[in-house]
Amino acid sequence: PKLARFPDVVRLEYALLSSGLQLGRGEMNWQRSRGDYRIVTTVKPLIGPTLRYEVHGELGRNGLQPQRFSASRNEQPREYAQFDWAAGVLNYGDKEAKQAPLQPGALDWLSLAFELGLRGEQPGAATRQVTTGKKVYQFALQLAGETDFEAGGGTLRAVVLRARNDKDLIEFWLAPDFANLPIRIMRVDNDKRFELRATLIEFNGAVVWTPPPPQRPNKDEN
Repeated sequence: PKLARFPDVVRLEYALLSSGLQLGRGEMNWQRSRGDYRIVTTVKPLIGPTLRYEVHGELGRNGLQPQRFSASRNEQPREYAQFDWAAGVLNYGDKEAKQAPLQPGALDWLSLAFELGLRGEQPGAATRQVTTGKKVYQFALQLAGETDFEAGGGTLRAVVLRARNDKDLIEFWLAPDFANLPIRIMRVDNDKRFELRATLIEFNGAVVWTPPPPQRPNKDEN
């Protein structure tokens, strides 16, 4: 039932921030048709190359099963991941081709965000194999409770899920009132902290949410 209610086409717009400073904008698109899904994310910094990430996969009873993940920088191919489920092998890399054993339930980082939203289940302390194309990680998934996502002059209810290992943290803020979509994605490592904060949600071509304008102070309050 959860899968049936999830929109077939989703578009989200984001602000890209680092340590609170806006560095650019991003857009994430989800589309599913029958048993297949596709996620395309584009990040456009104010300064620097345009980044594009794309994943194709299958959607079944057990959730998302990616087939191929790819990335580009200014339209030049970069890191990739090929999920060979039949052979149990994950082929990945950037400048150098690498291999790793493919574990059941493995995901790319884009699919992870939507997998958590689609299933709507508490991840507990389960460990998941996740790849960025450049590297392969083991992340422990943890439900961190509910909080308010502040945007403009209003808030959205958010459920926080964390994927963590010894060096990295990815935090997904999912909106229960909007199909558990990721309205905030934050990644922290030893060197940097980046986040995407939603500024628009669109279902099947129709805008369903934008931040309300900030409230102006009342002139008579003083």
